[in-house]
Amino acid sequence: MRRPGLPGDIWPDEIQELLLIAALRGDERGSAAWFAVRPRIDVDHLPGELHRLMPLLSKTLTVRGVDDPDLARFKGVYQFSWYRNTMLFTDAAELLRTLSSADIPTMLLRGAAIAIGYRRDVGIRAMNDMDVLVPPGELDRARGLARASGWHPPLAAQPLERRIAAAPVRNVDGRVVRLHWQPSANLSLQGSRWDELWQRAVPIRVRDTATYVPSAADHLVHACVDGARANSGSSLRWIADAMAILSAPSAELNWDVAVAEARRLRVSLLLSDALRYLQQTLDATVPQFALSALKNMPTSFRDRLAHRLSVTTTPRVASAGETLGRFLRLTADLKMLRAAAALPDFCASVVGVERDPGLPVIALKKVTQAVLSPTPPLASFSRAGTVSTLSSKDREGTSESGLSTG
Repeated sequence: MRRPGLPGDIWPDEIQELLLIAALRGDERGSAAWFAVRPRIDVDHLPGELHRLMPLLSKTLTVRGVDDPDLARFKGVYQFSWYRNTMLFTDAAELLRTLSSADIPTMLLRGAAIAIGYRRDVGIRAMNDMDVLVPPGELDRARGLARASGWHPPLAAQPLERRIAAAPVRNVDGRVVRLHWQPSANLSLQGSRWDELWQRAVPIRVRDTATYVPSAADHLVHACVDGARANSGSSLRWIADAMAILSAPSAELNWDVAVAEARRLRVSLLLSDALRYLQQTLDATVPQFALSALKNMPTSFRDRLAHRLSVTTTPRVASAGETLGRFLRLTADLKMLRAAAALPDFCASVVGVERDPGLPVIALKKVTQAVLSPTPPLASFSRAGTVSTLSSKDREGTSESGLSTG
């Protein structure tokens, strides 16, 4: 949905916004939002992203003492989420321990990091899998250790790995862990920047197993970049995650780091818009100097075009504009010829196939059709050696069953 003062149409609609306020604000405004939206929703037929807010909403309404005839059902959703996540964390902790014993450091990403590092409640953040970052040079060894421990990749996993920048493995009980070699398919960290991410990481424990979560600044940037884009599959979840990070003690979030990372990753426009939305809608505490720094950061025409594409849906060609926007952003430091040379690998990763000489032409035709259509289109790219994007079915955050991941 479009929102005055913000580009694109990725922002929540009125009902989604009211449910977000009800779930995230444990005050009178939150209660008022719940009473306003309650007659307008059917709790038996909530879309996936709204349904995933139910565990958090249950806890908020309970703390507020709000009386609702369906509160017991909401609590049941929370209890089910707690049970599933507890089983996932228990099994995953064994794998983390195996990797640690082999001197492979690990870092929890996304939902797992939010549940343990910020919410401190494994039931609030519904998850279907656990995202775990390992150093890229250790991925093959980590994959081998996982297999030896009873965690096996799904059939035809390689194309999916290219799209999500991670190797999914599953145990006999169906629990899934995704071993990432970079924090996001929408970002890429290289060289010394990889070291800096680990240097800023915060040590935590999962079932007495030592691991890390990203610093608050890094996690905030990643959450916004992954979620605040067209066809992200986590159109509401990123907002709840970002608010959890922003609600942490102020000393934990280094805004200088967040601004610097936004500049380096060329996402200052996206982070600025995401933070302004959180501030306007949910009264998020964001220092003015950070907003000013992001707003006044120099950007090129390529950066601005990439951002505009990335936050506008493309009805005719799913994800086309967002994919193109990501490609433009992630190749923004390259000369045009070098960027063009990277296009075949990028296109192959988008559709999850090996390189095909004719593939770039086909992809370019589709993107061109989307760009020239009456409705502004979107696409998404990733850079630094491996650029990867998700298909409409496997797009990050959404499984084939329609349930979001991570």
